[in-house]
Amino acid sequence: MMHESDDASVDANSDPEGGGAFHLSPGAQASAAQLAAEGPTMAAVLAAGLRGLLAFALAADPSAEPPDGTLAVSIAGRARSPAALFAALADDVLAQLDLHGTGMRHVRLDGLLRTDDGGWSAWGYLIGDEGPLPDVVSLVGPLEWIAGPDRVTLRCELRRA
Repeated sequence: MMHESDDASVDANSDPEGGGAFHLSPGAQASAAQLAAEGPTMAAVLAAGLRGLLAFALAADPSAEPPDGTLAVSIAGRARSPAALFAALADDVLAQLDLHGTGMRHVRLDGLLRTDDGGWSAWGYLIGDEGPLPDVVSLVGPLEWIAGPDRVTLRCELRRA
């Protein structure tokens, strides 16, 4: 459930089974936000990070449950590191939003595999309906990926153009 707190930040954990959660806090500029996603596994953090990205891009609460939407578009990414994999998935989500609009209110990560070359591959769906086009959103600066023994954390900055 998302809520606004006194510091204008947003917390969410719309994946109780996977254990991933995200937090959006104001960035240095009015059009920016800091995204932090945490969870017990890489997959949980990737999914939570994508939900956080979607919340920022839509400027609204992403749907925790798949909507009765008429459209499901695939998203995918492949990269050498977990941080680069998140960036690839985020680029695909943002490209699909640019095509299909803000009616796409649910993101689902369906698979995560280690590739033969030591990298990672992940895929899922963006689900909803066609809608108005969103503001252009981008990842800014380096992504930070911290894998601890019991917790994985992702941090990055998001910005609206």
